[in-house]
Amino acid sequence: MQKSCALATSSLGGKPQVATVLFTADEKLNIYFETNPEYRKATNLAKNPNAAFAITMGHLTLQVEGTVALLEGIARKEAMELLLKKTSSAKKWLKEGQLVFKLIPNWARLRDTEKDEFKQII
Repeated sequence: MQKSCALATSSLGGKPQVATVLFTADEKLNIYFETNPEYRKATNLAKNPNAAFAITMGHLTLQVEGTVALLEGIARKEAMELLLKKTSSAKKWLKEGQLVFKLIPNWARLRDTEKDEFKQII
């Protein structure tokens, strides 16, 4: 089971930034992740909520683009529980003050590099 992926964000001025994040997803392909509020991705997302993920699992790559929302209250707690269920190593990162986000996808496709095929999902 894949535990980390590449998250691409962009500053308001358009400067790109990519980072590896721990993530989990639900059945609707919403992607949940956390970060320190002082990191560039948090700053970028506060100014520009558009983001993209690339998740590689062997010969399959899932590419997802969407809009990110900062989670608070019960939604934050539920997302943290999903992250902890997927990877126990997230426990050291999911402390008070960490920001928890949800990416709501508006485009996604799956690539199979062995077959050189693409499948549009959203």
